[in-house]
Amino acid sequence: MDDAPHTEDLDLASVTTRGKLAEFLQIVHVRADHPSLRVLEARTRRGPDPLSKTVVSEMLRGQRFPKKAVMLSFLRACGVRGDDMDRWSRAWERVADLTQGSRSPPADLSDDVSADSASTRLSAGIGNPQIELLRGQIDKLDADNQRLRLQLAKQSAWWQSYDLTYEALVGLEAEALTISAFQSSVVHGLLQTAEYARAGHEGAIPRFSLERIEMQIEAKLIRQTILMRDHPPQFAVVLDEAALHRMVGGPLVMAAQLATILKMSALPNVTVQVLPFEQGAHPGLETNFTVLELPNPAHNVVYIEGLMGPIYLKRPDDIERSHEVFSRLQSIALSPEDTASWISHERRKITGGSGVPTRSDG
Repeated sequence: MDDAPHTEDLDLASVTTRGKLAEFLQIVHVRADHPSLRVLEARTRRGPDPLSKTVVSEMLRGQRFPKKAVMLSFLRACGVRGDDMDRWSRAWERVADLTQGSRSPPADLSDDVSADSASTRLSAGIGNPQIELLRGQIDKLDADNQRLRLQLAKQSAWWQSYDLTYEALVGLEAEALTISAFQSSVVHGLLQTAEYARAGHEGAIPRFSLERIEMQIEAKLIRQTILMRDHPPQFAVVLDEAALHRMVGGPLVMAAQLATILKMSALPNVTVQVLPFEQGAHPGLETNFTVLELPNPAHNVVYIEGLMGPIYLKRPDDIERSHEVFSRLQSIALSPEDTASWISHERRKITGGSGVPTRSDG
């Protein structure tokens, strides 16, 4: 396999969809140490194919199929060596050839960028032309929904109309400069897809009505827009390996969830790390917690969630101890680069390398 830095383990010959191409570009971005969009723009400013922050952001999220020259310019800016560009060019040409004449690229779980994963529920029995038509409609709905969520998120205290059990947390997240979180058993709410969240509600006690579940999911998707707004908080999360092995909602849902984590981790303000089983006992073994650093340090908060409801800690000693624990967890977790590789590997195991999850239940 090619030993070029950042791309040596990427099977570019398997790339046939826009989503898969975006996934690999995200991995390159992570392995290049997350250069900011501003840095990438500056690195290419004097070259023949300068990058813009908007184009790079949309390309990494899978919202834009880039021109080949733009993609290659991005790769060069991330340090991918010149003699590996032919593999990337062939991958781009393969996707372009397969999508000519279609309203959208071929179906692939990793095409879904927003937390909504409605497209993963398309019936396998529908013919290809119908799939392309439906996917085009779903993509438009997703884009419209995302715009509405961003608009709603700008409204003051928007969450108060959703009857959330954790509305204080949402308010704190909206103000936070930095969010540091550890999750031992589930994916953090700021990274969850709609289908993953729905499966979690379906297994909860007491179980909400279907109407309230949908409202809770809608609120969660709006909540997540803080990571993509202007001047977003810095979000660092450590996920215990157990959270990513648990098949919440089944293989189809979990494969889409892993793809979403990869895409979110490509954002310049988001850092995701996996804490592997091999580390054994650790200081966060029996809890989930989030440290929120606010504009006024005196108002910093530690949020702890549990079976009996949320707890908010504000004493300086509690905040300092939580920072110490989180720093320790980060130090023993996989690096962001190794985490991206680990998640990609786990997703390939679920999908059997085909992009479509295999089902163990027959």
